[in-house]
Amino acid sequence: MKAFLLQNEQGMQVTLLEYGARVSSILFPVNGTLTEMTLGYRDNSQYLQDDFYLGASVGRVCNRIAQGQFILNGTHYQLSQNSGAHCLHGGEIGFSQQYWQVDSESISAQSIIFSLLSKEDDQGFPGELIVKIKYTLTDENSLVIDFTGLASATTLINLCNHCYFHLGDNSINDLALYINADDYLPIDNTGIPLGKPKPVAKSDFDFSKETLVFDKLTNSTEQQIITNKGFDHCYVLSSNKNSDLKANAVLISRKSGVQLSVYTDQLGMQLYTGQYLSGDFKPYQALCLEAQHFPDAINNPYLSSPIVETGKRYSKQVKYQFTLVR
Repeated sequence: MKAFLLQNEQGMQVTLLEYGARVSSILFPVNGTLTEMTLGYRDNSQYLQDDFYLGASVGRVCNRIAQGQFILNGTHYQLSQNSGAHCLHGGEIGFSQQYWQVDSESISAQSIIFSLLSKEDDQGFPGELIVKIKYTLTDENSLVIDFTGLASATTLINLCNHCYFHLGDNSINDLALYINADDYLPIDNTGIPLGKPKPVAKSDFDFSKETLVFDKLTNSTEQQIITNKGFDHCYVLSSNKNSDLKANAVLISRKSGVQLSVYTDQLGMQLYTGQYLSGDFKPYQALCLEAQHFPDAINNPYLSSPIVETGKRYSKQVKYQFTLVR
């Protein structure tokens, strides 16, 4: 399995793997010491049996599609069902379980482009799809991820990165979170949104002010949080068009002093608190902030659709900005 190293002038390092076009390590200098920001395996070969999508590029459609079914232009499609009856993160052999290609001419000290050809009927999706993902490590300590795709037929596309962040800690206990969202999507007991978004105000889903995630987990009276043993919910991001590039989410370690600011043009942000991590890892060892379109949107009349028309270019971006705040 090939690995690729990006490094900037500040000494920050990002390691990427061809399998799943994934991030396996983000090393950020904290008081002169390169410190790991994400959860990953010690041996790269372990990613071949990874059940947690650690650092992976996820698609063709991330998150869940109910019953693995949808109707598009009058045609019924049945997808791979790999999470009970549902299709999760693109199916049994989604983009995270495939080897991506790298054009040697795209490789530089601070940038690389991965590409993948997803054939017609891959995991049941219509149309052939060419996907490219560009990773760029800036000298301002930002990891910028640009997702692009072009399909031969009208299809669904919803790509995301699935990094688990701990910001140098060994759990999420000292992580404080802000999410720029007024609403979230309530879910059933299998993770499928129930319908309309619901306001976060006056609930434990409210991260409109920086709040310790651990406090929400231990003190919540919300049945959805109790039943799920934590968060695995998508937030409806507030528009940034009237703000000065305000971050969509901010995660701060009160122990290490590292701050992660997430910027994206996606409509949603899935917060997953890592409660189902196991094996080499412990529950709540790290959390995910997955910038993405909404789960099961193709089957939900209250949510905008992830349909991409034939010949129309899919283009989305997420930026992870790391800073030391003390």
